Amino acid sequence: MNIKKPVNFDGMIFIFPDKQIRTFWNKNTYMDLDLYWMDEDKVVGKSLLQNINKSKKILTVESKEKVNKVVELIR
Repeated sequence: MNIKKPVNFDGMIFIFPDKQIRTFWNKNTYMDLDLYWMDEDKVVGKSLLQNINKSKKILTVESKEKVNKVVELIR
């Protein structure tokens, strides 16, 4: 969030203590993101989260099943 130009990293990994349907949003997100939804070490889905400047509104994306990890990569 709040990053407006490429930096010295490609994304983030979110590791949660439990498995739940996860929701991410684009508030203060200025670069498009690819989200990889993971159940343990298996990718179970992928979503594009468009940046706020393109969408002109806050968008949310949600995993289709319960996950305990999310990999967020700058597109």
